[in-house]
Amino acid sequence: IPAHGFRGSAGGLSPLPYNRPMILKTLPKALSPSERAHILSLKAPLESLYRGYDYRARVQRDPVSLVHPFPRAEDQEVAGLFAACLAYGRADLFRPKLVQLFEIMATRGGPRAFCMRASFDAIAGDIGELKYRITRPHHIAGLAWGVGAYLRELGSLGKAFQQGLREGDVDIGEALARFVEGIYQRLEVEI
Repeated sequence: IPAHGFRGSAGGLSPLPYNRPMILKTLPKALSPSERAHILSLKAPLESLYRGYDYRARVQRDPVSLVHPFPRAEDQEVAGLFAACLAYGRADLFRPKLVQLFEIMATRGGPRAFCMRASFDAIAGDIGELKYRITRPHHIAGLAWGVGAYLRELGSLGKAFQQGLREGDVDIGEALARFVEGIYQRLEVEI
């Protein structure tokens, strides 16, 4: 368990690091003068929205807030993937399931170590009967096992995702599909 404890309530979370989102400093040269003018006209209203938005209050309700109690980046990337995968439906229903899953993972050395366990059966045994809506225990265990295989092979989920990026991709959707397919390809069990 992280040194400051893992609790799913806002009171148990450490201060969250916030960096301002990257702002486009220069506009692409391929824009027409009217497109450039339109984009530049949005700057002031967007800056106003940015300054007035309470990110800290918003993130406390977001599943990403459950990722930050893990102090190591390699645990955060794994926890973030699980948070993203289980964050569907009502937050008051999925948050307790994520807290339960992260508590299980914390007892096994953190999310990364948990996913790198020696066998699917060991992971499934730790998951027990944990389920959320249509996501059954064997789905959670399968994701953990597939993630573990990626980690053993490439060292990080970031590298696994980067492996799926292609020069001609229009957006990250295709790389994301390759990332998910890579998890399925690494499974040794039918989920």
